[in-house]
Order: sequence, then structure tokens, then C-alpha cells
Amino acid sequence: MKIRLKYILFILIIIFCHTNSEAQWKNEYNYFSFSGGITNGIVNNQDLGITNKSLLIDTTYEYLINKDKTQFRYAMGFNLGIYYNMDFKNDDMGFTIGLQYQLMPYKTTYFSEIDDSEIREKNLIRTFSLPIYFKYGDRFYEPMRYIFFGLQPNYYFGGKLHYEFINGSTSYNLSKEMLTGFSMGFLLGFNYSIFNLRVEYTPGTIIKDGPINVVNYSNNNGHSKHFFSVQTNINIPLNSWTRFPRVQDFEMWMRRLLK
Repeated sequence: MKIRLKYILFILIIIFCHTNSEAQWKNEYNYFSFSGGITNGIVNNQDLGITNKSLLIDTTYEYLINKDKTQFRYAMGFNLGIYYNMDFKNDDMGFTIGLQYQLMPYKTTYFSEIDDSEIREKNLIRTFSLPIYFKYGDRFYEPMRYIFFGLQPNYYFGGKLHYEFINGSTSYNLSKEMLTGFSMGFLLGFNYSIFNLRVEYTPGTIIKDGPINVVNYSNNNGHSKHFFSVQTNINIPLNSWTRFPRVQDFEMWMRRLLK
């Protein structure tokens, strides 16, 4: 029964979005869209030196050392979102506001304190985001071809951290108490037809400045910051992309069809 109620709720949401999007008959530039795809973590920063992170390797807790300030490491997550678009009637500019769920990824490479072996860390952070951006293009409504830029407040509420080292691997769950809770991201992107590409920059850290396990050395550095990620998405309006015809044209087409 619970599963059926979830399906009913989902159908009601779709009906609500579609009903609102039908407002294009009166105002042809207000519509909902659905977007989803891959979030690609590509760059983050670290302070150099020994960190506040200690990891059990074999039978010894070893502190992790960072040797690279800028980390170019690829990690993959995903995102899903629904957006409300308010495009100006000049067909050149508009605004979009959305609600997005994102599994934000990033990787960092450390070295062990004792034998200097490489240790790889991967984070997947559960995130709710509120993308708000300005759009610009030359008569972009029909081709859906425009650039956009704006802000994206992010709320972090959990995640997973995974380590791989020379003799094995281990994972930890990240509770919302371990995370900073909120940050402001900055967006820049391009949309063409159903394809959407956006770059997000998030300053600061996501994990709190403190230990994630074992010994408390919260005065030392240890967490990545200044993240760059790229979203490669499919962006689908929930109603027709073409401008609706005038009432007279619509009546003429209907008469032709009924002949």
C-alpha cells in the first residue's frame, strides 16, 4: 500500500507540473523542465603537510600526508532536478530556479606517514541544491540554445567516504553532523537542445575541520576545499518547445484535420 501511495504522489506531482506548464497558452515563456545526468568531480584543493586524518592500515593508525596542493582527480556522481523557467517575451533572456538532488563526488590522494605509500580517498556527498540562474541567447526558446550563470546554494546531509591503500580498503559513513551543512556554489553553463553542460565552483570545505575517525587533531588541516565539478545533463521541458500557434491558426488546422 505504501508503494502505491508513492506512485500516486509521483503522478500527482507530474500532473501539477504539466497543468502549470499549460500556462504557455497565455504566457508562452513560463514552463517546467526536468534535468538529470552525471556530476563529474574534477578539481579540489588541499593544504600541504600532515593532516588530521588517521587511518588503520594493518595494525597501525597512520596519519595521512598531502603532497599536492591542487588535486586533479576524476570522480563520478549523478544529479536529478526539476526547474521552473521564466523567460522574457523578448526571447533573449530569462531566469530559472530549480530543486536538485545531487550525489557530489570528489577524490583526493594522500600518502601514509610511515611507508609513504599512496592512499586514495573518494567522497560521495548527498546534497540538496537550489540552482538559480540567468539565461541569455538569441531567440533561444525554440532551439533551446543559451548560456547561463548564477548561484547554487547547497545543503549537505550525508555521504560516504572510501579509502583504498596498498593492503586493502575501508569505508566510512558521513553523517550530517560531520559536514559543514551549507555552502554557496557558482554556476556557468550552456544549453543546446536537450543537452546541458554546467560548471560549478564551490569554495570552502564540505567536511568539518576535525577528525573523521580515531584521534582528535582538529587544529591540523585535512579536508579538501575549493571544488570544481562539471555536470553533463539531459534537460527536457515538460511541455512543447515550439511556440503555441495563434487561436486562428489552431482553428484552421483543426478544420483541415476534420475534413
